[in-house]
Amino acid sequence: MEQKRLNEITQTLLIDTSQIAITEDTQKTLYILQQYISFFRYAIRKSNGEETLLDEVKALSNYIEYCKIHYGNQFTVSLIFNYQKCNSVLIQKMKVIDAFDQALNVALSEYFSGFDIGIHFDLDMDTPHFSVSYSKDDFEKRLSYDF
Repeated sequence: MEQKRLNEITQTLLIDTSQIAITEDTQKTLYILQQYISFFRYAIRKSNGEETLLDEVKALSNYIEYCKIHYGNQFTVSLIFNYQKCNSVLIQKMKVIDAFDQALNVALSEYFSGFDIGIHFDLDMDTPHFSVSYSKDDFEKRLSYDF
């Protein structure tokens, strides 16, 4: 995820949390801040460019929760993965998060609301890969990525 995109997300977070705080919903304000902070720590953490898939999935989950609040729960997300195997698989940092972010933006531009995003990790193959799909009604688009 590029620095420009992180800056956009941070600015949006500040607007979202101030609006939520004004409505005196302190629990929701605290929740969105916690989700974002966990995601942001992962995003800026120094690494050699690779992370375990488990760490990436945890950061992705935080980012998904932030996005759901930001977009008013207009979509659902399902993550399908083997928790035990995720800790032994290395992945390029932010690869899954970027793929989710791209699918979310395309789906929002096409549907605006009422769509599903699915993220499926297949770790049992010689070349582990994951796919991100978005769907509404009978239409589905799926993109596949190698690790």
